[in-house]
Amino acid sequence: MTERVPSHTRTVLLESDDIGVIDYVCRGHDSRWTACDPHVGQALILVRKGGFWRGIRGLPTWLDPGMAFLRRDEGEEEVAHPAAGGDVNTVVTLSPPLVAELLGGDPRLPDRVVFTSPYTDLHHRRLLTSCARGETARRARRPTRP
Repeated sequence: MTERVPSHTRTVLLESDDIGVIDYVCRGHDSRWTACDPHVGQALILVRKGGFWRGIRGLPTWLDPGMAFLRRDEGEEEVAHPAAGGDVNTVVTLSPPLVAELLGGDPRLPDRVVFTSPYTDLHHRRLLTSCARGETARRARRPTRP
């Protein structure tokens, strides 16, 4: 499913109860601060191309390829896209139950910006390739415990 609006395109590459993968292309060249996409929710967002400002509680951080951030979706986040050419991101949405399982009980992601390693970048590209080939649907289901 692809959603196109003047400022961006959202293409859902994978969708399950606990995890989603979205190709998010921002075409804008707008230095004004705007609210983040309310459809994203709690997510890991990996920057693939371009760059943009992200403001959380009034503190701006520049994000570009080789960086990622964890988004809590608590309504305190804004973005600005001053760079010509827009930006391209992979959004990995995570359900609160999955986050709680991964983080030992806390259903909220920490609010953090991280630098990605070459290892992470390789697996990010492999994830996108698997999504494009349709290989991820069976893997997206949560494994059952014995």
